[in-house]
Amino acid sequence: MHRTYAVVVRKMPRNYSADCPDVPGCVATGRTIDETLRRMRSALRMHLRSLRAGGQGPPPAVTPLSRVVRRDKSADIYTVIRVAA
Repeated sequence: MHRTYAVVVRKMPRNYSADCPDVPGCVATGRTIDETLRRMRSALRMHLRSLRAGGQGPPPAVTPLSRVVRRDKSADIYTVIRVAA
């Protein structure tokens, strides 16, 4: 089973940072956008694996990408990541 989670990538002073509104506490950073997204996919996989090992199910992917997109001309990047749940 796969889930598709909305992800926000933000430009920081020295790198990029990504987070997922539906999976609080799951974040990743990287020097480039591509590196950050690869690390975020890995972080989501590990986070979901850890939840399963603890007897919990994966959090539902309920936040649509359209809800997290800011309309203030922000430089944030919005995408989705599909991971095995």
